Amino acid sequence: MVISGKELSAKLKAEMAAEVATFGAKYGRVPHLVVILVGEDPGSVSYVTGKAKASAEVGIRNTTIRKPESVCEAELLGIIADLNADEGVDGILVQLPLPKHIDADKVIAAIDKEKDVDGFHPLNVAALWQKQPCTLPCTPKGILKMLRAAGVEIAGKEAVVIGRSNIVGLPVSKLLLDANATVTMAHSRTRNLGEVTRRADILVVAIGRPKFVTADMVRDGAVVIDVGVNRDPETGKLCGDVDFAAIEPKASVITPVPGGVGPMTICCLMEYDRVLPAAYRAEIAPNRLPRTLFASGALPRKTRSENFGFFSALPFPGLRRWGRAAVFLRPASSNACPAFCRVRAPLMSIFRMLVYRYAHGLYMKARIGIQKCFLCRLIRFIWCNDAVFI
Repeated sequence: MVISGKELSAKLKAEMAAEVATFGAKYGRVPHLVVILVGEDPGSVSYVTGKAKASAEVGIRNTTIRKPESVCEAELLGIIADLNADEGVDGILVQLPLPKHIDADKVIAAIDKEKDVDGFHPLNVAALWQKQPCTLPCTPKGILKMLRAAGVEIAGKEAVVIGRSNIVGLPVSKLLLDANATVTMAHSRTRNLGEVTRRADILVVAIGRPKFVTADMVRDGAVVIDVGVNRDPETGKLCGDVDFAAIEPKASVITPVPGGVGPMTICCLMEYDRVLPAAYRAEIAPNRLPRTLFASGALPRKTRSENFGFFSALPFPGLRRWGRAAVFLRPASSNACPAFCRVRAPLMSIFRMLVYRYAHGLYMKARIGIQKCFLCRLIRFIWCNDAVFI
């Protein structure tokens, strides 16, 4: 059985387009994705073009910012800072790879975690491994969707992942592990690699070498997911990390290249928990709505004076003091002065630590349910930059 990523992604995008069509009436605008492209790498240009096309199919507004390869790191970070503060931008994507003179890790970390549609921000990565809500990387999420669409049972199966990159290998192994598979990670330096891969019920290959996995490395009836995109040195055509023609007769399920994982990667980029945060969070987490909803006027936002008044009315002196301090430290809008935001960050870190120490002491002394309620509300307000009291 060959899983067509094109067909599955087309079906999912049609469902997303129907959902996005309702956004104008609900929120006053459609979601907005901004893609930053540095240089003219053919592969990167192709990916960015594909993302723009997919955005148009779904109904998402797409803006591509193109910069020459000579752009300096400081200018790129400045662009990201402006997009972070822009209420009209829901998602930010920096197309990788970047030129050697730019620190890619620094650039990715500069993106607002809530606008990181690739799922590469350090906090999103940490949340994935801590089993916390996060933005999942597109390719691993697309792989899991393909397996489930093909009816592949993951729980209890032995899965082997060849490749250990932060983009595919590591996160897909974590998702398979969370789906109750027994996961083995392998790579180009794994000894007796063929013996390892022949044990696999599910084999995911993301090593970046054309036709690296041959028929003798795959057991009969295995599920083979080919993530690699390479040029065949003999024909010059696109091919994967797997010898598709030789392995297809043995595999129960296999993905082609092209037309397999690639379309699903772009499709997952458009999903509700990425570029469509308004609908997703309005339904799933009403107390953690994005700034864009407040900016559009779709939801009333509590003013600073209203929040100040709420904490002033609390019956406990300590809570009143900490609550008023939190309102003071929180900026009135995300367009606050950048200098204030830089000073606010370390202040908030210290403030959170003090609040938690105070809250713990109060809880240990009182242990009264109503005080716990007020404490949870206060801590959530401080911790979630855009939390709103309803």
